[in-house]
Amino acid sequence: MTTIQTVTINGQRIVLTEKLGTGLEATVWRVVVDKDSLALKIFFQPDDTIFDKKPAKLRTDAEERLAELARMLPVFPTDLPKAVLCPVHTVTNALGQVTGFTMPLLPPGYKGARLYTDPKFCKDNGITNARIQALMLELYDTIEKGHAAKIIYGDALSGNNVQFGPDCPKIIDPNALNIPGFSNRTHTRECVDPTLCRAGELVMNQDHTENSDWFVYVLLLAWLYMRVHPFGDGINTED
Repeated sequence: MTTIQTVTINGQRIVLTEKLGTGLEATVWRVVVDKDSLALKIFFQPDDTIFDKKPAKLRTDAEERLAELARMLPVFPTDLPKAVLCPVHTVTNALGQVTGFTMPLLPPGYKGARLYTDPKFCKDNGITNARIQALMLELYDTIEKGHAAKIIYGDALSGNNVQFGPDCPKIIDPNALNIPGFSNRTHTRECVDPTLCRAGELVMNQDHTENSDWFVYVLLLAWLYMRVHPFGDGINTED
């Protein structure tokens, strides 16, 4: 197993001590770089034990993900809407290999948009339909501005990656974006356009598009208002 305990950020060697969470492809840490507190996303290495007893393809996917990240970060757009938490620094390991990136920390009070589909959560926190409407109007504006910058949001619009809070919506997974020259078919079954999937399945076999971004937007809007996923019981919203 390759356990990354120190990284190089902006020429500084930084020891990782404060873990914020672990996902399917990476671990997120809190770090301080030049006195700025940032989130650091470190992707799993192909030889990580997290892949033990799992299909070998997952190790291959991890290797390809890191290679693409090394190509993508130097050309990542800098003119995206303020709602998108974009990469700040490219992060390398002791061998100089790209292992992740830093990005702004999510401000206090933000939660995944999917949590806003829970009536009890909304009632307990005083979240009204009017507030949800305002948030979704701001998200609409963010999508429009991203499309104007030639960005396809794709899985960045999932109910986990869209975050709602006291200010405008935030999008927290910049590597899920499809930027010019780079595309991916990462998707969440609860937030995917079925016309891009294999017949009878919610597994993509085509790239995300502007139209599919708008489909997912409407899907999320309906989910928030109805408090029931439009795809019905076939979707496990805990996945």
